[in-house]
Amino acid sequence: MKTAVIITGQGRSFSFVHPNQNWYVYRKFVNPTFFVSTVDDSDADSLKVIGQKYPFKFEKVKDPIFKEPSNFQQMMFSGYGFGGTAQGFYRQHWSLKRGWEFFQEQKGSEEFDLIVRLRPDLWFQEFIAPDYTKIGDKDCLTPWWSTFSGVNDRFAIMGNSAAKSYMTVFDKHQTLFDMGCPMHHETVIRAAMEMDGINVIQRMTTFFLRCRKDQNGQIGFVPEQLWQNDLGMAIRSEEHTSELQSPYVIS
Repeated sequence: MKTAVIITGQGRSFSFVHPNQNWYVYRKFVNPTFFVSTVDDSDADSLKVIGQKYPFKFEKVKDPIFKEPSNFQQMMFSGYGFGGTAQGFYRQHWSLKRGWEFFQEQKGSEEFDLIVRLRPDLWFQEFIAPDYTKIGDKDCLTPWWSTFSGVNDRFAIMGNSAAKSYMTVFDKHQTLFDMGCPMHHETVIRAAMEMDGINVIQRMTTFFLRCRKDQNGQIGFVPEQLWQNDLGMAIRSEEHTSELQSPYVIS
């Protein structure tokens, strides 16, 4: 088994979180190769430390500037509001797509059984590895909390078809908006995967915080949120628990 770990976005706090991610997460993947597509800024090179221990591909990219819909504020009608900007929305999903393209360009003829989407700003408190052999081509395993009635979009373990659907959500924006989907990160990603018949399994056993570095270099943490519907969505996926969450023994 081989695992491709795709990391996208800004590495603002990565030098701080890297030891944490390495211990709690990286070592629990099976034969991982890392594909990093990060924003070209002063923190970008901090991600190169991954390559000291694991197979590693790396690129820096410039964030595009996107034309915003004239009515974008009216499109933010999710039941949870919208914590961000239209540019941030487009850039996050564009970076996912670019990460997928970079992975396709760099992997060559090498085949990977599992694809991991992982943000570079997560500070882990727990990650219990699932039984990776039970994750199928169209399965997407995600955390059960902070779903915002969509899917927790910070961390996912997927089969290849599921990963392509997840990572290329940018290409489905207009179709989803024409259908009436709100401009909301978690909602759009889940809707895109449902369009492709992806099995979204919200049962991953993990807990983490987002770690941010401000303009003065100060580190702070953003707590995740637990909503009433999160428990209900987890119960919906209950039939997958015994198969996917059996302990994975690390040698």
